[in-house]
Amino acid sequence: MAEAVTATGQVFIRRTKQYVDDILAKIAGGSDSVTYLDTDSCYFTMQNFVDTHCKGMSGQDIVNKLEQVVFKVIEPALNKKLSSFASTMGIDDCKISFKLECIGPSIVYVAKKRYAFDILYSEGARYDSPKMKVMGIEIVRSSTPSVVKDYLKESLALCLRSDEKSLQKKVREIKKKFMECHYTDIAFPRGVNGLDIYSDNASIYKKGTPIHVRGALLYNHTLKRMDLESKYQAISDGDKVKFVALKMPNTIHENVIAFNGKIPTEFALEKYVDYKMQFEKAFLGPLEGILAAIGWDAEEKVTLDFE
Repeated sequence: MAEAVTATGQVFIRRTKQYVDDILAKIAGGSDSVTYLDTDSCYFTMQNFVDTHCKGMSGQDIVNKLEQVVFKVIEPALNKKLSSFASTMGIDDCKISFKLECIGPSIVYVAKKRYAFDILYSEGARYDSPKMKVMGIEIVRSSTPSVVKDYLKESLALCLRSDEKSLQKKVREIKKKFMECHYTDIAFPRGVNGLDIYSDNASIYKKGTPIHVRGALLYNHTLKRMDLESKYQAISDGDKVKFVALKMPNTIHENVIAFNGKIPTEFALEKYVDYKMQFEKAFLGPLEGILAAIGWDAEEKVTLDFE
């Protein structure tokens, strides 16, 4: 029964793409209007229709026009086709139907279930300025530093609303601000578990220890080595900590340190925090994953092409 439910859903969503493409080809021209399919969602572009029938219109005027086309033409035609298809499978009462969810001017697909959508309309609600809907991209993860979440949101908005040059200018501005942040604001947050599993009396940590756990073990070891256990609380399993990359060489001879609150001043590690590495891992890494989908670069590249 589970296989039957899954297979039925798959065949219906694939038919939906075919039917939507056919319907839009008739009313707007062009082909392959469907841009993304998910379990129960079908995203499609109506750019051809807007170019032809919405000249001189903008914002909510275009939204109103598209809403009426969907309500009066696309929804009835699609659901009729789906009911007809269901009847070929011996289904008299088709329970699968589609209704309008969102309308917006731009969308970036990074991968399956990972996208950013600028919307002006969501299930009847209208927005005077685009509202960004983000699904599955790094800016919504708890493991991203809070300050970087804001930077990524600003950058993602430019991907949807502006051009590559504007994005690159914003990245330069963000990098300057990032380098001026306190290290606690750019550190990665994590929950720590498995300290006993990964600890090693001889080498502090075992091979393959997750980086945040390794940072926590190094923190505890350094507290003990410097006789600071009565002044600072050691990290325990279940604690929420932060960790940062360190430049080498440094006072603990390791490339990471975790901490709960802040790094003890006695460690003398603050000046070794690797801001460049933090910027690349926390900000550039997630952003470049997004930019790869649209063929942009986060920073201007120098070439030897003089043409």
